[in-house]
Amino acid sequence: TICQYCEWLARNWAVFRAMEQHTDAEILRPVHDARLLRTAALEADLAQLAGAEWRSKAEAMVEGSPTTARYLEHLESDIALSPLLLAHHFLQYNAVLSGGAYLGEMVSKKLCLPHGAPGVRFYSFEGVEPG
Repeated sequence: TICQYCEWLARNWAVFRAMEQHTDAEILRPVHDARLLRTAALEADLAQLAGAEWRSKAEAMVEGSPTTARYLEHLESDIALSPLLLAHHFLQYNAVLSGGAYLGEMVSKKLCLPHGAPGVRFYSFEGVEPG
């Protein structure tokens, strides 16, 4: 359902927002690529699908998920340990890059939205060639 999809987007928004607050970390400098940043894309998707009050709705969805809260706590503690921050960075972005094209196509069809439109921007990486 749209509601479940919004919950999933909200949880990803919380994770990517937390990680992207540390893109200037020394260990990430060699691998940082601004084209990969997902927070703005997730915010556009949530605004399109959840409406003007998307931020409060997304925060409530995140707060209502003990699993997401635990992951965010774990991420926050790992941020202090540079190699672990790099590992989170690699896993999260690689997951979206690898599976994102497939998932994005499926969600686009389901929501009747063109690829890269608000609602499915999370899966669109402008300027990044599929590899």
